[in-house]
Amino acid sequence: MTIGKEELLDILTQAVKWSNADQTLVCCYSTMMRVTRFRNFRIHQDIEESEIEIFFKVDFDGKIGVSSTGSLKPDDLREALKTASHIAKVSPKPKVTAKFPSGEIVPPVTTYYQETVDPLFDRRIENITRTFDSVKKYDLRLAGSFMTGEEEIAVVNSYNDARYQAATSAVLKLIAMDENSSGFGGQVSRNVAMINWENTLEEAVRKCLDGKNPQQIELGGYDCLLEPEAVGEIMQWLGYIGFGAKQFYEKTSFMADRIGDKIMSEKVTIYDDGFNPETIVYPFDFEGTPKKKVMLIENGVAKGVVYDSHYGSLYKKESTGHAPLPDETDGPLPLNLVMEPGDLSIDEMRKSINKGISVTRFHYVNGLLEPKEALMTGLTRDGTFLIEDGKVKKPLKNLRFTESILRAFSNIKGISKERKLISDPAQEIGSYVVPAILIKDFTFTGITE
Repeated sequence: MTIGKEELLDILTQAVKWSNADQTLVCCYSTMMRVTRFRNFRIHQDIEESEIEIFFKVDFDGKIGVSSTGSLKPDDLREALKTASHIAKVSPKPKVTAKFPSGEIVPPVTTYYQETVDPLFDRRIENITRTFDSVKKYDLRLAGSFMTGEEEIAVVNSYNDARYQAATSAVLKLIAMDENSSGFGGQVSRNVAMINWENTLEEAVRKCLDGKNPQQIELGGYDCLLEPEAVGEIMQWLGYIGFGAKQFYEKTSFMADRIGDKIMSEKVTIYDDGFNPETIVYPFDFEGTPKKKVMLIENGVAKGVVYDSHYGSLYKKESTGHAPLPDETDGPLPLNLVMEPGDLSIDEMRKSINKGISVTRFHYVNGLLEPKEALMTGLTRDGTFLIEDGKVKKPLKNLRFTESILRAFSNIKGISKERKLISDPAQEIGSYVVPAILIKDFTFTGITE
């Protein structure tokens, strides 16, 4: 159960008043989730976890100090404030002094659904048992997890701004398995009533059955159909290495020195929008700034990156509402990435392939090989298939790709009309609304035995 808006804002508002800093910001982020994991027709873990962290960020003459505590008790809050103040006073003065954001109105948005955390509505054991019964008739094994949770963010600063938002989320992951194949189905929503167990299981089972007895294939470049789960993994990495102001400022980003340049296919438009209802919406960041829609790639042209107050000050720009938790070191990052759809169905793209490979999703992706070119490597999983003459010819053993995503996204032959929400609130903050993509000459460099 959440702490509640009135109580939490009262506590944080009082804590701000204790500070004698030039600027003070207090941020609380609390989560509570129930995760049920299952494998081989039995539940092996059913746990509830809760966590709360309160951050103080203070400014003395432009010098910043940050400290945190896991307690809302007054003595613990005072101690955390004292620590943050000490850190600020002994820290070097930065190049710019950023005024903590204030004064903006945050539009209301619905992010909390009572049924998601209502024990009377929670039928996870019933759903898991029914899923077990359904998969047995295919002579397959099943693994997966189901999570429901709630969280709340509160931000108060010395300019009398007070923000609060509570949110819920639900995530279902299912992996159907045979001796030499597996298939994945997943779904996420803020409203647990939108989770469809039957459709998710059907997708996992179909991929697993189609993937039986996988074969090897010659390595090299192929026309490659990346399904939304695979695109979502790539998009997460693009956001991390390229679309944030810190990476842009340090010139490790593939966007650095390329604003206004065409760096991808004209078919590609990517933006970040925290109010887009297709994403996991959150109306403000961890500085309390309302989220703003930021065009990142428009028709293949690099347009911009996301900012918090510090990096906005460096570039003489306003924050776009992308401040991370105060103790994060990666800088502002996009957390509601959206890729515009195309005009083809996934089936139409598949039928257009003379000889190519279809990829369900990736794992063990490393996007840090050469961030300036978005060079990445990773493995396929849970359904990799050879396509010939527009039809699935045979399942393939999992492959390793090594590819510059700038090059790959410049070689796009088609983008699907269908899109899917990809997110895992149990693991990280952020969501991605992405289509399937057909890429020419996508490079595979390794194969599993």
